[in-house]
Amino acid sequence: MFAKLHAIPVGGAIGTGLLPWLAYSYGFEVTFLALAVIGLTVGFAVLFFINSKQNEFKQEKTSTLTVSPLRSADVWKVVIAAGFLTVPQMAVLTFGGVYMRDVLDINLTLISIILIGVQIGGGILRIWSGYYTDRKKNRISLLKYYAVLSGIASFILCLMVNNTYSGVAFLVLTGLFGHAWHGLAYTEAAVKAGVERAGTASGMVGATVFFAYFLTPILVSSIAHGYGWGAVWAVVAILTFASLLCFVSFSKKKEPLTSIGDIDES
Repeated sequence: MFAKLHAIPVGGAIGTGLLPWLAYSYGFEVTFLALAVIGLTVGFAVLFFINSKQNEFKQEKTSTLTVSPLRSADVWKVVIAAGFLTVPQMAVLTFGGVYMRDVLDINLTLISIILIGVQIGGGILRIWSGYYTDRKKNRISLLKYYAVLSGIASFILCLMVNNTYSGVAFLVLTGLFGHAWHGLAYTEAAVKAGVERAGTASGMVGATVFFAYFLTPILVSSIAHGYGWGAVWAVVAILTFASLLCFVSFSKKKEPLTSIGDIDES
């Protein structure tokens, strides 16, 4: 799961560099054909070369959790927070390029380089965040810090929306901090659910994240059209700060995930 979380930004970076160039140089027919070929190739690679090794893990037979993740307030807090924290990431990835082109008058090549940098930098931050919290066991604390940092970056971007250098700098920071939290949220939800319910908890986070993936571009485009880009980044900041409300009054119970070596990859 953790390799997947870090590989997604790498794939996003490749797509950010490849797809705009294909569309600009050869049109959308070639672009979608390339996507189809890549998707089909990856599908066959998964079918023939990816095997499950789950049976190699020796899990404890006794369950450490009696409550379903769907009925756990602590799991739901992480799940809802993940939805809010997705907003800055998707705002930058879906409309950051439009903002830089229309407001800051940056060319397509530089926009692609900036967004590729956000994806790669965000992936590196995810790996570092997992490594750091594996040892400190402070995922919630780091999630809070990322929420505050991303919210502050978005708010400053709102105030400096027409300044080229400040606009790019704080757009990048919004995107980086908006990427960095993913592995922490998935892991924390799984830890609080327990190893026997980790799949359910991860699915809950994934559902909320993809719901935010769907809504954020609609929200951003509507606000940008009606009120301008300053309002867009102000709303992104507000929604990012809203995630902090989900981290209030967490249970102090011992974490129940106690098999597969306590899943130190978390």
